[in-house]
Amino acid sequence: MSQPEWKYVGHIGDADPIAHGGAFVYTDATGVYGPEMAWFEPGSDQDWLKLAGETPLREYRILLENDATGEWWYDKLADVARFAGQPLAEMQANATSADPLKRAWVYDSLIHYFGPEEFCSDPLTLTEDEAYARYAD
Repeated sequence: MSQPEWKYVGHIGDADPIAHGGAFVYTDATGVYGPEMAWFEPGSDQDWLKLAGETPLREYRILLENDATGEWWYDKLADVARFAGQPLAEMQANATSADPLKRAWVYDSLIHYFGPEEFCSDPLTLTEDEAYARYAD
């Protein structure tokens, strides 16, 4: 099977997801793999004041499922929508959208509701400086 060729399609969350939270969203240019996002859980402001670029953060790599209706969380989407302050119909439409950025926003709400570990059990821990170097492109 061929390796994916990840193409950046946008970001969600803060304008600087590495320092302030959010995600970079990618699609596979070969069309073999579904879209993914690199979702960041930044360190605290207190840590940043002491450590600056050496502040640790977690990166969660999360697959944006093509068929959300079959996912374990889909029947709980009404609770997530209330939690996120969004209409259920809009969240359902975005969860099944062909647009990976719309799906990424749904996953962002899911992550805030259930926790990131439910979507990536083995996050990468790195410093802010390492993350900026890794995502310089």
